[in-house]
Amino acid sequence: MKLLVIALSFLFQFTPMTIKDMGYCADITSNECLVKDYWPRSRLIESVGLEAYWLKSNTNQVCFITRKQYIHANIGFIFDCLWRDRQS
Repeated sequence: MKLLVIALSFLFQFTPMTIKDMGYCADITSNECLVKDYWPRSRLIESVGLEAYWLKSNTNQVCFITRKQYIHANIGFIFDCLWRDRQS
C-alpha cells in the first residue's frame, strides 16, 4: 500500500486543505450519499454497494479516504489528500 501511495504521489499532487465536514456512505451510489457527485461517473456502475469514507475541504472539494485515515481526521484540521471537484 505504501508503494502505491508513493507511486500516486508522482502522478497526482496531494494538497493540504482544512477539513470542513466528514462522513461515511454505506453505498457510494446511493442517493443518500452526500458526496455521490464527487465519485467518478465512469466508475458508478461498478461501485454499487461500495462503502466510502470522505472528507470535505473548506473549498468544497472532497477526498475519499480509508477507515483508518477517517479515524484520525478531525474537522478544522489540515489533511493532505487528493481532493476532487464535483463531477459535472
